[in-house]
Amino acid sequence: MKKTNYIQTYSGILFYPLEPDPELILLPDIAHGLSNLCRYGGHCRKFYSVAQHCLMVCELLKEHAPHVQLAGLLHDATEAYLIDLPKPLKLKMPDYVEAEHRLLQAISSRFRIMEQLLEGDLVKDADKASLVIESRYLMAPLHPGFALGAVDKANDSGVSFGECLSPEEAERRYLAKFDELWLMRENHFQQEQVHR
Repeated sequence: MKKTNYIQTYSGILFYPLEPDPELILLPDIAHGLSNLCRYGGHCRKFYSVAQHCLMVCELLKEHAPHVQLAGLLHDATEAYLIDLPKPLKLKMPDYVEAEHRLLQAISSRFRIMEQLLEGDLVKDADKASLVIESRYLMAPLHPGFALGAVDKANDSGVSFGECLSPEEAERRYLAKFDELWLMRENHFQQEQVHR
């Protein structure tokens, strides 16, 4: 039976997000897709891409090993193929969550990053910290009567927001950061092998 549930990616390949083949997951497709995808469902004051968000998560992990930073950079890579759904909707769509998990496994295999690391506490904590930083600069003040409670923790990460990047600049920086971290990780692993 011929498969038809595909998308055409930026690189021109046909990709089946519900049956992902790790060999067809290409970094240029991820970087381009995420750089054109607006975070917060588009409800931020300026266009802010998921690619730039991933760069911030990576920056928040800068004190950790290269493979941890790489996991931070790739933690939302599934959204390049499945887009980002607002959490209240995602929680009501188990088929989406299952598809996202399968795709995360394929991404983990493709880039040799443990799935547990992609979904682990280090990356999740950096993701939450980025939400605090981003929301201060990107979101309108909450309307009176809609207080969120004590979710806004002090930002002691030393990471500042800076400015919103164009999709083209976010894509360029995403690809450059990946190349930098990939090389650092490979060198790190080679050094470990030498010392064993």
